[in-house]
Amino acid sequence: MAETEQQPATAPKIVNFDAGETFDGQTIALARPFQLAGVVYSSVTLRVPTGADYERYTKADAKPDTFGMLTAFTGLPVDALQRMASSDVKTLDFALGKLLWG
Repeated sequence: MAETEQQPATAPKIVNFDAGETFDGQTIALARPFQLAGVVYSSVTLRVPTGADYERYTKADAKPDTFGMLTAFTGLPVDALQRMASSDVKTLDFALGKLLWG
């Protein structure tokens, strides 16, 4: 039986909030890209939620709306989200749910 070499674990990147850094996000390609107000939307990046985000959106009395949450985590204007194909909005909503709740 051959021995296998263990690869050293790569240490996760330390995010320096003092220098204005943020966690890496998740970029999702849109199945139905579109152009609105001169901007082409072909992919969207969801930012990684912080502890404060988790607290805000998981409280029992919190009833966040989909567009409000997606605007907060993507930076997209509500108008772009409202005109986006519903299947792409659903994909973004599902991905955000996984980032927030695992």
